[in-house]
Amino acid sequence: MRWNLAEALFFNNCINYAVYQETPFDWKNAANVAFLFAYL
Repeated sequence: MRWNLAEALFFNNCINYAVYQETPFDWKNAANVAFLFAYL
């Protein structure tokens, strides 16, 4: 899948909001959400 810069930034922003703003971040569960950043 090829994304341009705008799509990548938008997706990263949505993931960041979902992970860090919507849910209380628990360092013990960091490994469970790490797969969301596998595209980097």
